[in-house]
Amino acid sequence: MKKSGIVKLLSWLSNIYPGKFDYPTGNDLDDELMENNWHEWLADFPEPVVEAAAKKAVMKNEVWPPTVVQVVKEVRELQKTEDEKLAWEEAFHLTIELIKKYGSVYGRDKINAELPARAKKAAEIMGGLSYMGYHIKDENKDFHMKRYKEIYENLEEREEEKLQLPPSHRKEIDQIAQKFKGTRQIQIEGESNEE
Repeated sequence: MKKSGIVKLLSWLSNIYPGKFDYPTGNDLDDELMENNWHEWLADFPEPVVEAAAKKAVMKNEVWPPTVVQVVKEVRELQKTEDEKLAWEEAFHLTIELIKKYGSVYGRDKINAELPARAKKAAEIMGGLSYMGYHIKDENKDFHMKRYKEIYENLEEREEEKLQLPPSHRKEIDQIAQKFKGTRQIQIEGESNEE
């Protein structure tokens, strides 16, 4: 989104929330700071998507204006794929259906080709397709479903945390993490990090 789109969005929010969202403020420095902050968070997204996300955020809270982070979260919701919207129950039942259809050992490639990435990862963490195929038949089915739910929702939460960041922020954080990862590895190996 271009800076001109940000100015338009901020003016729109000011009109929607008179007296609660002050833009323009009359102070050029404050206005520029607000524009830059919103632009930093929304620059990676197309203007029509941001506008739609802002409207969704407004609909969710008619009393108080949305923050830029709330708008980013709504952008992410709008951009989710069908696989990303798949609830744990659907993923679990799809995995079991595919195991029954193809077999957990010889049908592994076919199952993996049809399973969404998160469901595939949850099955791996759970113990694999063979484990799921074997244990889903026993008397502890509820225990295994609960375990799958916890794994799947944990994966979903971690993915969402990362994906809700705008791409430029994600890249910056990944670069910082890689830098520290390398530093940590050196320290573990016993080498000094001091210069």
